[in-house]
Amino acid sequence: MSYPAELLRTKLSLPRLRSNLVPREPLWVQLDHVLDHTLTLISAPAGFGKTTLARSWIASRNTDQERFLTAWLSLDTGDNDPVRFWRYIIVACQSLDADIGGMALAQLVSMQPFAPEASTQLAFEALLTNLLNELQNLSQVAVLIIEDYHLITSRSIHEAMTFFLDHLPRDIHVILLTRIDPPLPLARWRAHGELLELQADDLCFSQEETDAFLRLSLAFPLDEEMAKRLHQRTEGWSAGLSIIASTMRTHRASQEREYFLETLTGSYRPLVDYLVSDVLQAQSEAVQAFLLQTSGLSRLTSSLCDAVTERSDSEELLLALERANLFLEPLDASGQWYRYHALFAEAMQHEARLRFGPKETQACLIRASTWYEQRGYLHEAVETALLAEDYARVARQLNQEHENLYRLMLTEFYTLRRWLEQLPLPIFQQYPALCLFYALIIFFEMDGRVVRDPERYKMSNELLLMAELRWQVENDTAHSGQIDAFRSLMSIWQSEYHQANTFARRALACLADDDVAWRGVSLSIVATWERLFGSLSEAHCLMREALRLSQVAGNAYGMRPILLELCEVYMLQGSLNLASKGYYQVLGEAGIDFHDRGLALFGLACLSYERNQLDDALNQAQEALDIGQKLGDDELRLRSLFVLARIYFALNNISQARQLLYGTTGNVHILATPLLARETFFWRAWLAFMVGEYSEVEQWMQSRSIEDESLPCPLRLREDLLATRLLIERGDEGAVKLLEYCQEQAQRHEYTAASREIQVLCSLAYFKQNDLAMAGQMLQTVVAQAQPESYRRLFLDQGKLMADCIRAVLPGGDMGNNERYVRELLAVFEGGRVSQPSSSLSYPSEALSVQEQRVLRLFVAGLSKPEIANELIISVNTVKTHLSRIYRKLNVTSRAEAREAVRRLRLV
Repeated sequence: MSYPAELLRTKLSLPRLRSNLVPREPLWVQLDHVLDHTLTLISAPAGFGKTTLARSWIASRNTDQERFLTAWLSLDTGDNDPVRFWRYIIVACQSLDADIGGMALAQLVSMQPFAPEASTQLAFEALLTNLLNELQNLSQVAVLIIEDYHLITSRSIHEAMTFFLDHLPRDIHVILLTRIDPPLPLARWRAHGELLELQADDLCFSQEETDAFLRLSLAFPLDEEMAKRLHQRTEGWSAGLSIIASTMRTHRASQEREYFLETLTGSYRPLVDYLVSDVLQAQSEAVQAFLLQTSGLSRLTSSLCDAVTERSDSEELLLALERANLFLEPLDASGQWYRYHALFAEAMQHEARLRFGPKETQACLIRASTWYEQRGYLHEAVETALLAEDYARVARQLNQEHENLYRLMLTEFYTLRRWLEQLPLPIFQQYPALCLFYALIIFFEMDGRVVRDPERYKMSNELLLMAELRWQVENDTAHSGQIDAFRSLMSIWQSEYHQANTFARRALACLADDDVAWRGVSLSIVATWERLFGSLSEAHCLMREALRLSQVAGNAYGMRPILLELCEVYMLQGSLNLASKGYYQVLGEAGIDFHDRGLALFGLACLSYERNQLDDALNQAQEALDIGQKLGDDELRLRSLFVLARIYFALNNISQARQLLYGTTGNVHILATPLLARETFFWRAWLAFMVGEYSEVEQWMQSRSIEDESLPCPLRLREDLLATRLLIERGDEGAVKLLEYCQEQAQRHEYTAASREIQVLCSLAYFKQNDLAMAGQMLQTVVAQAQPESYRRLFLDQGKLMADCIRAVLPGGDMGNNERYVRELLAVFEGGRVSQPSSSLSYPSEALSVQEQRVLRLFVAGLSKPEIANELIISVNTVKTHLSRIYRKLNVTSRAEAREAVRRLRLV
């Protein structure tokens, strides 16, 4: 059995209309105004004819879809998974135009399943923006009908639906059929005239419609008085009329009909009781058994009914029930699939429990689950087994599919979580693979790198221990390695680097060679530890291998974080060009994975800052900050604030830099991890040094702990260098000795970028001591290393002392390729703004799309992102996506470089 890629197509079919349909022209006239409103809400309890009304209106007004295009979606409880829900919506929209929704579906498949809820919401908004943009291009008015929306309880779906309806193109209209008003901003839409509403009172039959219905439903005439009394009793409730008509077919004599009407009430419960006492009991024993045994099925087809009832004539029975108008609704034109009317199904289910008892009712559902399982319908098999409360069967079905559960976890994370949450904990003891999956789901649901729910963290650990004990009994070291790999992941997300390293190395010793997914995860964690505490070259090798394994495993979600880690390695190695290429690759591939997108933007902001491309750095850091704030990600938010503060300082906006580091960061002890708090205090001390507030720097130096073994080496080195700068500023001869120690540490860990900064500081220390020869020797070496990577702030952040040193110790005319580089630095010191020269331009290897050319034309003309969005009638996020692709294709990093590429290559 394998998990099917196909959706249940009957849910996307227009319901078939009955031949005895009552024309409802007054209501159809009201529904004609659907085309004047964004949303039409038809809200009424079961049995008021919501579906029939919508379907009959379409039939009466839209022959051959000449007036408007139509898409239909019928929901069930399993559609509370946001990915599953929107997949159905997109596929429904594709019935309007097959070319619609391709990009949105691709984004849906690539969605990060473990992302925090805020990230997921942003991702849905991004993919819905693409869908909405494509719907905008429809050449015809279209109506999307969504049936049974009351079954949706997911807050995430309601929020995304609100976004979808708020931005729906003018010629697209949605009709929601629901038993209750949904938790959508109906009041706002009502106030703005965007909502058309039909309620239960509107749907009630008039006397004329009741008369017409009875003429069509009964083989004998009713006198006018009796029809009037019947209308009064039912108050025009269509389901009540259907039930009564079915009952009255058995009362031929006028005296019987008279007595029936005298005893009739119009309330819901008595009428439902009639379904059992009159309608059901009027059938043969065989038909009664069939109706009761199949009443728990949401959809019926003959072979499924044969399996549930253990008979072979279900096809004939279904046709007979349809001909007898016995509350059986056809779902497709071919007559393959049906469903019972909701009221009838509820009454039959209640009677089945009374007549058969729970054991036989459960047996029917189990036989249905088996039928689904044998045909590869995992979703339906599990849902039906859950209705039967056969949790052991559910666990067995999922365990048989454990190799496909990774894919299910990626595509329907919320569905798998809901299934596993319903299983009693003791059942997991028999299925260690399910323990691991459930632990993964619990942990990743905890919203990011900081565990916020100790109880769920505890439960995740209990499941891991349960699986580990079972695998140890079975002497299964390979799967025990998966447990350690996952524990290393849990540890790294809590910044417990040494513990993560221990688990990851232990996992690598146990994991099977072909377990490329978990080996890739473990290697990347060891590589991270090496980057922070060990050898940078070792980190580089391990990260490259982890990236290769993730590619083999097809783990796109794992590849981007590894590539981001690799970019961190490049930054520490001083390879800014390689880092830039990697960050742009992540930016181009991240799509709607906003966490990876935010990290890539943060990395690019750091690069742009170092190259003194301050406009680009400001935009990138601000976008990264916006993403961090929307995601509630303290790490991304704070680190974006750090680089923004540096940018504003470089722009000579000291007050803004101070506000970011003191006002915006707030109480870092509450908001951040200890490591982020320490970084915050470091950057505050850095700003204090830059503005000459040395007493505050001394207070920071006295308060910091230098014995903390958990402190990553790059941060420790950065702190030591700030302390050294204070010594240099004060002419302390101990500065050179401290720099020599720092250089030993940088070389031991192979931190080339830090080594270059140390050389710069050494040149300043020697310059302060009037040793111009040593200062010149140091500075010439580091200039030669920094120029190919376009370093700027490495020198500029040292201030006037650096400018004086350059003028004093660097020769004027024998520096070769570095001479122009040095002159640019001096020009910036003197108050100019020099951007990085454009790289050598070549035609893009991948052609620009038509939309990308439009965006590029407006971008180089100087329009802002919101202005471009307004001009092209797309969202700002879509503009940003197009620009990231344009940057990658043109190999540019700024508006100026893009403008130069357009000019020289005549691209638009």
